[in-house]
Formats: sequence, C-alpha cells, structure tokens
Amino acid sequence: YLFTKENSILYQTFFFLGIYAIIVLFMGLMIFLLTRGKKNTFNYLTFWQCEKISMWASVSPGLLSLILGFLMSSYAVMFFIILMGLRIMWICMKQLRPQYN
Repeated sequence: YLFTKENSILYQTFFFLGIYAIIVLFMGLMIFLLTRGKKNTFNYLTFWQCEKISMWASVSPGLLSLILGFLMSSYAVMFFIILMGLRIMWICMKQLRPQYN
C-alpha cells in the first residue's frame, strides 16, 4: 500500500506542476498579446520578456495559494489558477495598459 500511495502522490504532484507551468506560460502569452497595441508604450517587449514577467508574477499567487491551500484543502488545486489569472489581468489592466493623451 505504501508504494502505491507514494507513487500516486508523486504522479499527482508532477501532474499539477506541469499544469501550473503551462498556465504560467499561457499567461506570458496573454501579456505578450495584450501589449501589442499601436498606442501601448510597452509594445517593445519581446515574447521571452513577457514570459519572464509572468514567471516573476507567479511568485505571489504561489505563496498565497500555498497558505490558502493549507486553510481550505478541498479547494487547494484551484487557488493557484484563480490567483494567477487575477494577478496577470491586474498587471495587464493597471501597469501595462496603453497611454492615451
């Protein structure tokens, strides 16, 4: 039983790690696409720079989802996804928005 339990935990951990990594990469793509406007002052950002922004922005949702996951373990899987989406949309709408004169 212990061997099966340990393998199950290991597979589930790596499965969610892969899903979260794909979400971080997708959010980097979202930042890249949302900064492509003609009037956007951040249209010089390359795809790799947008991915680095997304990777740095994933630290705070990761820590918050860790804390919230310990408090409410039944929703622990969804906390990172929700918090990461909120963080990237906040960055795009407040910090990386186009500047109109």
